[in-house]
Amino acid sequence: MKSITTSCDASMPLKELKNAAMTLKLGKAPGPKGIPTLVIKTTTQDFPDLILNACNACLATGTFATVWKRQRLVLLDKGKGTPLTPSSFRPLCMLDTAGKLLEKLIQAKLRSDIGSVGGFAESQHGLRKRRSTIGAIKKVIGITAEAWFGNLKSHSLHPHHVIYKERLQECKMG
Repeated sequence: MKSITTSCDASMPLKELKNAAMTLKLGKAPGPKGIPTLVIKTTTQDFPDLILNACNACLATGTFATVWKRQRLVLLDKGKGTPLTPSSFRPLCMLDTAGKLLEKLIQAKLRSDIGSVGGFAESQHGLRKRRSTIGAIKKVIGITAEAWFGNLKSHSLHPHHVIYKERLQECKMG
């Protein structure tokens, strides 16, 4: 089996950069530097080598620019309760758009490299498309409910924790 660390080429092809830039959503509020998504998308189209070289340098050195890690905190009024209590607001952290582009490239690289060495386990939820944390939680709740309350006749003499452990192992989660 091929190892990811030995097969990992840090550079990204231009096609991946263009794909990542296309997925950036327009109309979203910009991060702390105030650079709108449209500027990043346009720059990626007009000067792709400039952006690609910067992203590849980050990947090659394992660097994620500190400025891209900074967030702008915005408190959105939920419209419920008194504005004097913190629970009346929902925090929203605005990330830098250039950082979002690099994140998308890293995600694409990880998916590609993991796919080339056998892919994801069926129970893997993180980093997979159409597999959310909510889905993972629902699966655990379903397994727990089935193990705890499932076919009581056949399990009446079997301790619930043993059934639960068996079901988790069947799903490769335990």
